[in-house]
Amino acid sequence: MLPTGITPKMRKHGTKNVQVTVPDGTLVYRVRVWDPVLKRQIERTAEGLEAAKKLLGEFNEAKRRPGGSRRIIFVSWTWQLAAWWLTR
Repeated sequence: MLPTGITPKMRKHGTKNVQVTVPDGTLVYRVRVWDPVLKRQIERTAEGLEAAKKLLGEFNEAKRRPGGSRRIIFVSWTWQLAAWWLTR
């Protein structure tokens, strides 16, 4: 059972859904979390389950840290600028 927020990344192969892998055979997972500052869902991919769990843990830890504009936000530069502008 996968933790909440982590799902396997899927693609179509003909009519079937298959899980995405990298050339060495490692499975790719999608990590989705809600950012309360941006009021948007953030999505990142990670190669391997351990990397996905680490990414999810880092983001959840950053959400609990005080100082909303100084926390780590895994989004593009444009959204980082928007978050800074809204929380300054």
